[in-house]
Amino acid sequence: MASLIGSLPDDVFVQTATVKVPHPVFILTYGQKNITNDITPYVLSVTYTDYLTGKSDELEVVLEDTDGRWIDAWYPGKGDTLSLALGYDGEALLPCGKFVIDEIEFERPPSTVTIKALSAGVDRSLRTRKSAPFENTTLAS
Repeated sequence: MASLIGSLPDDVFVQTATVKVPHPVFILTYGQKNITNDITPYVLSVTYTDYLTGKSDELEVVLEDTDGRWIDAWYPGKGDTLSLALGYDGEALLPCGKFVIDEIEFERPPSTVTIKALSAGVDRSLRTRKSAPFENTTLAS
């Protein structure tokens, strides 16, 4: 770096700046309990997908599980609720809503657990496609 600056003409002014990079943060609530501090050391990713129409919003939390705590004592129940707020450190967090745990997947190796949840308020019957045949009938019937 010194050789680069030394090779600049005398009329060139070099200035350095420090830029603060935004740090993403989240708050995750299980039922009515804020579990953010408990799970943060194990979080590999938190993914929130907000669909405009036609699909339920989705939440996916991937956690490291080398000690097996998610299989035993911390095992979440299908149908239990999660709430998520996310944003950047020092700013107001965006409340993403309430979600119902729909799937729990375990992988070994690596030892991870993936919790998938769909937005609450959408009944399972509404998320399931149903079809029915209409034979020997007309639109006028």
